[in-house]
Amino acid sequence: MGEDDDTVGIEEKDDDVYSDPEELLEDEDELDDVDEGFMKGYNDSEVVIKCANCKKMIEGDGIEEEFDDEKHKFCSQECLNEYEEKKLSKL
Repeated sequence: MGEDDDTVGIEEKDDDVYSDPEELLEDEDELDDVDEGFMKGYNDSEVVIKCANCKKMIEGDGIEEEFDDEKHKFCSQECLNEYEEKKLSKL
């Protein structure tokens, strides 16, 4: 067999950085609260609800309030108050 013979039947595996969703983060990688909430919901097959004010993941029940005929959820009373202040300042 010469140097130019093709190798048949050997499958080479490409390294795919996206092949393992459970891969550990590298030192310089970071997840913010929104990404962390998304991944928690993705991994647990749960619906992820974000605070209408700060956009962080709401754990537990949170606080629900209706504005302009739409229900909004908040992670804390403080975020609800801030949201109300923002809405009032826009009027």
